[in-house]
Amino acid sequence: MGKIGGYEYPDWKLTEMKRIAEIIEDKLEKEIDRQRLATLLEHKSQESGTFVSKLIALERWGLSDGAKLTDLADRLLHPIKGEEWQVVLECIRKVDLFWKLLQRNPEKVSIDGFWEELVAITGCDRAKAEKEAEKIFSIYKDAYDYLARVKPEGVSIKEIVAGIVPGKKAPSISSIEAGTKAPVITIRPDMLSLTFPLVTVDDYEYAIATLEFLKRKKEEIEAKSAAQE
Repeated sequence: MGKIGGYEYPDWKLTEMKRIAEIIEDKLEKEIDRQRLATLLEHKSQESGTFVSKLIALERWGLSDGAKLTDLADRLLHPIKGEEWQVVLECIRKVDLFWKLLQRNPEKVSIDGFWEELVAITGCDRAKAEKEAEKIFSIYKDAYDYLARVKPEGVSIKEIVAGIVPGKKAPSISSIEAGTKAPVITIRPDMLSLTFPLVTVDDYEYAIATLEFLKRKKEEIEAKSAAQE
């Protein structure tokens, strides 16, 4: 399991974990027999570091409980027509770092400036962010592209993240009482676009942290500008 700041993330892509889930369902009847699975995945033993990291990634994406495949895995492998996007979104929400990345930039995925996003979210230093950026970006983009492929036609990922897909209810607002709407915050300074529903306490805390980060950046820019005058 990778970690940056206080955020953990899976070391393997969602599409690869789906492939492994298919093997577990087909060959092991959804039960995770570590020794047999290691053999099926062509690892020398169940103690292999690479194999163990795959098992951890299965759990982190919400596809395994450590002993067997989850209901989420079943829904990913056998999606109901028109609802696969909801399952993929739920997998992304399982990884806090990826969910916050999606909230901050629902319509843009680029390696350019990606390390800055990591710093803003996790609070890690620049050196750490630059070192981990390429690896994290690759895993995150795989899930983002998966969501983009299966989302409803004519609906943007921005709308999906905000929970305003016509005729659908995204997992992000599943806890809201019927007939009510989640308050939505949108912040659009030059450096980023942030739009997401404020549902949980974590959502509000994240919005506050983002505003504080932007305030610090503004003060830094003003200080540099003043020093040059």
